[in-house]
Amino acid sequence: MEIKYKGQSLGAGGVAMAVSEHNLDGEAHNDIRALCAELRARAESLEKSLTGLPKLAGRTNPTAQTQAQEGQVYLNTATGQEFVCTAVTEEGTVWEERAAAAVKMDIFAAGTQPPEDAKLLWIDTNPSTGGLKYWNGTGWVHVPVAYT
Repeated sequence: MEIKYKGQSLGAGGVAMAVSEHNLDGEAHNDIRALCAELRARAESLEKSLTGLPKLAGRTNPTAQTQAQEGQVYLNTATGQEFVCTAVTEEGTVWEERAAAAVKMDIFAAGTQPPEDAKLLWIDTNPSTGGLKYWNGTGWVHVPVAYT
């Protein structure tokens, strides 16, 4: 197998050199950086539209010295844990840990019986009637699929 970098064939030592050069290239992965920035902006916009306040973030848990407004959310980026500012006092900011179960992200349920929550999509695993189904208000029906 031939490996090329910038139009030149590389041997084993050349691959290591190319990876090292690539890692030092400030222009490498600009498309990924741009996508990450766009996703971050969208997430911040969504958070602000939900709470009216931007989400705060840091690599540690918030402290009384972490400035915030009541109702503002703080994300510990190292653990993924969220905290909500419940009060701002003379002693500092009061934070409560947001329960992980408070945010439900389920959109599917799978099994031979439909889920109790009609807002979920159901992956019916029955061999004869299976498929992806949704609740139409009166019963579980197959999601229409178009083939081209």
